[in-house]
Amino acid sequence: MSDETKNAPPLQTFRDGAVSVKLWRQESPDNGPFVSATIGRTYRDQATGEYRESRSLSGTDMLKAQALLGEAHREAGKWRQYFREVGRQQGAPEPQQSEPVSERDAALQQPLPGSDLAPQAQAPTMAQHRDAAMANAAPTAKAPGREPSREP
Repeated sequence: MSDETKNAPPLQTFRDGAVSVKLWRQESPDNGPFVSATIGRTYRDQATGEYRESRSLSGTDMLKAQALLGEAHREAGKWRQYFREVGRQQGAPEPQQSEPVSERDAALQQPLPGSDLAPQAQAPTMAQHRDAAMANAAPTAKAPGREPSREP
């Protein structure tokens, strides 16, 4: 990895509260540029008051990261396409192996049924889908006198 790549800012950052997913451009000697992702959670150090980033996630942070990773995955595909097109313009050879899009990935890129989105409209983000589902969910009642289990 060159010094230029090490000091480069992320291609994109996806954030939901303190949780973030960052997309980075990486270089492969065989296949050229590709995209990688890092997951983090921002917190404030109580001793110094400085903001720091942790790779540790709590239960709700994991759900946020899952939604952000779905968004990041779609955008990473766009970046891969962009890198291919720029490579073609510069005369670079095509990567050795190309991944076929699975039916599941193709379905994730489509708007949800009943979302009333015009074909040109931007699909709602995973975080927006989650928030809408949480808003429509019925509240659950806890059983009296019962402690939640500590096992997964």
